[in-house]
Amino acid sequence: MRIILIYIPRSGSTSILKYFSKLKPEYECISDPWFEWMNENVHFRKYQYDELILKENVFIKVTYKKLPVSITRIVKDFDKVIFLLRRGVKEQIESMVFATITQSFTDTSKKKYWDGVDSPEMVDDFIFLTETFQTWANVYDKPLFYYEDLFYGDFDLIFKELGIGFDERYFNEYLNKLNRYREGTLEQNNEKRLI
Repeated sequence: MRIILIYIPRSGSTSILKYFSKLKPEYECISDPWFEWMNENVHFRKYQYDELILKENVFIKVTYKKLPVSITRIVKDFDKVIFLLRRGVKEQIESMVFATITQSFTDTSKKKYWDGVDSPEMVDDFIFLTETFQTWANVYDKPLFYYEDLFYGDFDLIFKELGIGFDERYFNEYLNKLNRYREGTLEQNNEKRLI
């Protein structure tokens, strides 16, 4: 099966990909195959779109900025298309700015970072992207998930969509909300547990 997760940065996509890879080792899991920086620093090779869609078991996560073809073609070529974004634009921008400054985009260790990043341009961009993802999900009848619903709610629906179950060891390593980047805000969110 060919699965693609299209995401807005800082929405938990790397953690979901890592969790999936542990439960489905028969899949080739690839992070941002059309992102030049990843190709030079992580993959050490270039991936061609036509090459990847021929693979039988592949899970690709790709940021919206690096889609190599139209969303219409992606929907046609992949068995599953999933969208992932955040509700909290302010928190997303703070996380993005922090990751950019520290160059820690793939680092999943817990860090403290500041509040109060003021970037009206980024707010407008993220609002536009949220509306675009919502439109795509509706037009193509594809699932859309929010970071907050997953990491402060439960993962049941996305697990079902991906055809995976709950594994406590890998869940605690990759998806447990206690491992999120931001420290000190968990009490502000509703307590829900994976059922």
